[in-house]
Formats: sequence, C-alpha cells, structure tokens
Amino acid sequence: MDSDQRSINGSISKLSQQDECSTPNKDITYQESTARLPKGSNPYGNGGLILGHSPRMQAMTKVIQPSRSFMAAAGNGTANEMKLMFEDGKVVNLYQLMCNKDLLIQAYRNVRSNSGSMTPGVDDKTFDGINEVYFDKLIDELSSDKFKFTSVRRIYIPKANGKTRPSGIPTSRDKIVQEAIKILLEIIYESKFLDVSHGFRPMRSCHTALNQISKWNGTTWMVEGDIKGFFDNVDHHILITILEKHIKDQRFFDLLWKLFRAGYIDEGVKYSTFTGVPQGGVVSPILSNIYLNEFDNFVITLIEKYSSKERLISKVNPKMIKYSTELSLLNDKYPNNKCEETLKRIKALRAERNTLQSRVRVGARVRYVRYADDWLIGVIGDKTLALQLKEECKNFLKDKLNIELSDEKTKVTNITQNDVRFLGVDIRRNVSDESKIIQKHVKGRLIKSRINSTKLQFYMPVKHIMKKLMDAGFMKTYTTHNGLDRIVPNAITKWIFLDHRSIILRYNAVIQGLINYYSFVENKYSFHSIVNLFLHYSCAKTLARKLNLINRAQAFQKFGRYLTAPGTGKMKPMDLFTLDNFKKSTFMLGKAITKPVDPFAVTNWSLRSQDNLFEPCWICGEMDGVEMHHVKHLRKGGVKSTGFTALMSSLNRKQIPVCKPCHIKIHKGLYNDMKLKDLHKIGERKRKTLPTH
Repeated sequence: MDSDQRSINGSISKLSQQDECSTPNKDITYQESTARLPKGSNPYGNGGLILGHSPRMQAMTKVIQPSRSFMAAAGNGTANEMKLMFEDGKVVNLYQLMCNKDLLIQAYRNVRSNSGSMTPGVDDKTFDGINEVYFDKLIDELSSDKFKFTSVRRIYIPKANGKTRPSGIPTSRDKIVQEAIKILLEIIYESKFLDVSHGFRPMRSCHTALNQISKWNGTTWMVEGDIKGFFDNVDHHILITILEKHIKDQRFFDLLWKLFRAGYIDEGVKYSTFTGVPQGGVVSPILSNIYLNEFDNFVITLIEKYSSKERLISKVNPKMIKYSTELSLLNDKYPNNKCEETLKRIKALRAERNTLQSRVRVGARVRYVRYADDWLIGVIGDKTLALQLKEECKNFLKDKLNIELSDEKTKVTNITQNDVRFLGVDIRRNVSDESKIIQKHVKGRLIKSRINSTKLQFYMPVKHIMKKLMDAGFMKTYTTHNGLDRIVPNAITKWIFLDHRSIILRYNAVIQGLINYYSFVENKYSFHSIVNLFLHYSCAKTLARKLNLINRAQAFQKFGRYLTAPGTGKMKPMDLFTLDNFKKSTFMLGKAITKPVDPFAVTNWSLRSQDNLFEPCWICGEMDGVEMHHVKHLRKGGVKSTGFTALMSSLNRKQIPVCKPCHIKIHKGLYNDMKLKDLHKIGERKRKTLPTH
C-alpha cells in the first residue's frame, strides 16, 4: 500500500466486526480509586497492569516495505535516523519507536516552552529538574508496559456565551508521551489528510481556510456546520477502528486505551471517561483530525455526486442577448436621425438591462472547508440542494461517527441576503440591483468597470469585537444625564502596577493582534475608531490612573500623541501602535500549503540553535548529574525579572542545564547576583569541549 495515499477507502466497520486491536487489552485494570469515587466494574481503567503481564511483541518477519525515514533529536544535540516499518501496508513498529529515547527527547523539546508547560498537573510536578535519568525511567516503564497515564486536572474556561468549556491539564510526563504519539501520527496521517482540512495542522491556519473560501465565486447558499460537544463525544471504538486502517500495533493501541480511560480529577473527585478525547491534551488535535477525516472524505463524495461535471455551470442570459441586440440596432440608428424618442428608448433599455443577471445558472457546484469541528459547505444551486447536503451530513455523522450536529448552530443561509460568520469573520456576497457599471479614477484616467457580484467578501464583525473589548474592560457603558447610553474608553486598573513600557506592550499586543488577523477585510477602516479612539484613550486613562494625573488629556500632554514610553539603556522609546491608514491590505490571505509536511524535515537545521539537554552545568561545569532548570516566564520589554531569572531572560532561554547542587542553590536564591558574562562563558566553554557530529 502506498504510504502517501491521500484518502481512506471504504466506510467504517461496524463494532461487531472489530478485530482484537479494536478493544483494549483485557489485562488493563483500573487505577486505585480516590475518595468519593463511585465503585463499579470497569475492565479497562487508566492503564494499570496486573503483575506478571508479558508484553506482546510484534512479528517483523513479514515486513515488506521500510517506510519513510525521519530524524529525531538526541540528547547530545545530534539527530538520529528512525524508521517506520510496514506489514501489509500498515505500520507495525509505533510502540517500538515510542520507547526510543531520541523520540521522547524530541517530544520534550517540542512541549517544554509551550504556554502552560510549567503548569502542574494533579501530581504538582513540572519540567523543572528533568534529567537523563527521567527519560531512562520513562523508557523502562514504556518498554515493560507499566506506564500509566495520570488523570488530568480539569479546569473550566469561560466562553463568550456565558457558558464554560472544560479543559484538562495533563502531568508533565504525560505531555511528553502524548507529544511522542502526536509526532508519529502526524508522520503517518499528514499526507493522508485532505486539503479542505485546516485546523491544528502544520503550516495551516484560520487564514488558509478563509483563503480557500475566498475562491468560492458565485456561491448562493452556505451550510454552517457545528458538531455538538465534539471533543467530549468521540467514540473510542470507532477511532481505534479508523486507526487500524493504517496501523497494526496492539501495544500502541493499548497505550491509547490507557489514555482514553485515564479520566479526570474535578475538585478532588476522580471521574472516568468512556467517550471523547482529552481536552487540553497534546494529542487531542491530531486524533480529532483523524476522526473527522472520515467526514472530509464523505463530503468529497457528496461534492462529486452533486456538482455538475461540465466546466461551466452558467450560460449567457437570453434576456440579456435580447436587450443587447435591440440596443445595438438603436445605437446604429440614432446618429442618423438624432430622434429624442430613440435616445429615451436607449436609456430605458440600458437601465433595464443593468438590472438583469448577465448569466443564468444551468448546473450546480458544491465546496467544503473544515477547521477543527467547525465546517462550511458552499453551494451554487438552490436551497433544496443545500438542505439535502445538511441532512446527509447529519445522518453520516450520527450513523458512522456516532456524533451529532448542533441544531442551534447548524444553519442553511442565503449568502446574498445574510452574512455567515466563520472563524470570526463575516462572509457576504454583495449583489447590486441598481447598476452594473461603476466609474473610478486610476492614475488620472476615468475607468469604467463592471461590478463583480459573484465574489465573496470578508468583513470584521465590529459589534462583536466591541463587545469583546468591553468584556475585557477596555470600554464601558456610560449613562448620560438625559438617560442615553454611551460607550466610553475605560482604564485597565489591573495593569496599573506595571511600568509604562509594559503597559504599552500589552496594549500593542491587543491592537496588533486585531489588525493582523483582520488585515484583509473590506471594512478595515472601522479600526480607525476602535484603535485611535477607544484603545488609545483607554491606554491614556490607564497611565493617568497610574501616575495620579487628573485626566487622559494630561497623559497625552505628558507623553505625546502615541503615549511614548521613554527608552532606558539599550532599549529605544516605544510608541503605542497605530497605522498611517486603515485601508484594506493589497495582499490576499496566505495560500494553503498543500505539500505534505514532515515534522522532522528541518530537525537538523533547528538543532544548530538549540542547547544540548544534558551538556555540562552552565554554572560550575560539572559533567555528571545534569538536569534542566525551567522558568515559567521570561519578562521582556521593561518588565523587570529578578534573581537568576533575569540572567535567563538576558540569554532569552526558558531552560538551561545545571547540576543538582547548583539547581538547589538557584531555588534558594544563592545565585541571584551572578553576572551574565560568568554564566555564559562557562556554558560556552563547556559546549566547545563536546564532540561534534
């Protein structure tokens, strides 16, 4: 079987037809119960093993194809080659690779600097202090099948509609193992995913999805799809069945079952999980994409079924031909007689012709795009076809994937009459009934052009953005003396303790984030009032509150129009960000990357700029017992770091190798007065003594 095959053939097998890889290892038992946990029989648990279990080994005698080689970072800064092995077109050595130290170190490299990487799970441990022994123990547990995923710590994140979204925080050890699983699954599946999928994939984003939609010229109806509680309702048996199409490794499936059954801790109580992928888990996005890739392939079959095979699905409007023919005769006749009635008839015919569609539809087109669990189907056709597509999608998701569409959020919309909001952008198609010709000046010349009424246009939802800024505290509602409500800028009091430069940095992050995301929209000019009025005045109020000034006018008088933060030392003065104009950007959205991406394709290059994990201690030069010292944040832009963290901020590193005694002294504050040159020289000298490859 071709390892770069791009589609999965056949429908999902029924549960009654599953083979032994579809179900968890029967030797897996429950983890010890916690207080108040309801007791009950469950054969799977979270992966504890019965004493005396003998791990099954994969037979390698029938291997017929060595698959793609890839590189994984070793602990000494080099890169080692690893291979996926195939039997009957299926990968058979995933679990063997999971026990590879180089892969686990690469997984650690990937997750160690992520936001939340230093947030402890239920074991209250972080990456701080990780060393070579840590990986040796982890490999020993994996090799002997004694590894168990720990229950995640559940937290609740507020949503815009007032509800909350559950999320889980895994332990640091589980993050590494999950990242290793993700790396291997990405290598297998990234080339099999379709170009219509954009969520949580390398080199893809919201912008690549919107760029794909921008090419849907002529769309009349859109089906807005939203899956009800998708991440909580993924069927584990169906997911394993999908994975079995390309993987044949029971030990790897047993590891996934341990992950699925790990459960979560909520306010000290352990809860079991029988459906869903762990929200907040490192491996959840790739598992979700593998699951919904089945839906992508199904929608492609609908596109082939309902889209016309002809290249053109429209023809010239016969009425337009009739008007044009009569106008041509009258235009030839008028110069000879200059009849006023003829001129009136010409003007009337032109006005009537401009109200007609130049072409009429004779076929249909169906398009589709998906970002995570949100998807959109565009239809050039009638409403009946759009409703039929919605119903068939709903039935497939229910019957084949055991998930349901949200009736509240799944809508069929006429794009020429109402906007469709997708990925935070309002999509509309402007159709003018009055004039087909517009005039504009280009380089001093008057140019006439026909309005394109088939093109989709993107707009930022101004009211939605204003509400989010109001919820964040940048604005508030003020009631005037005559009872009218006004929106006015508001100070962010929680930022008052920061210095001037740090306040400017935070406002700039908000302003630039909004402008960068919506740089391509038609109504980008709306940012003029949002940025230059509300956000700039909010910043002025914040600085006025901080410095005990009477009002924001005094802040502008003291620091200038852009509330400039003075420079200190090597740092230049910093202005509050704005644009010279808020015209729509001339460049369009970034193009989707359709070439399959190998996560390890640039590993050798990236290793050049990375520190070796277990090189000599950067403080004293000790070779033995080296571990990694982690910090949660690197304060920049004027936010003062203190103690040893200030040195790490100067080096722009969140982790450095240190020996155990030095690590203890760091946490005791005994190295707070160390100079940067002393730390860097020792580390640089010791790195030069390491062997090169």
